[in-house]
Amino acid sequence: VINSGVAAQAGQIVVLQAADDAKTIVVKDYAGSTDNIRIGADVTLDDAQDTVTLMWNGSAWNMIASSAAGVPS
Repeated sequence: VINSGVAAQAGQIVVLQAADDAKTIVVKDYAGSTDNIRIGADVTLDDAQDTVTLMWNGSAWNMIASSAAGVPS
């Protein structure tokens, strides 16, 4: 779940990036009624250059690009 504390506007974009190679971040795909990330599959950010770009459609964050290995952009 992405929760910024402020209501997202449709079309808003967020880019998530790993802080460094030593920390692995897993962006989890929609798993239940309270989740709001719909990306088709979990995305692992395990390199400092890995990113995933999401856009809010009014009800969920959808992936529009990713540089993570093994994930089509």
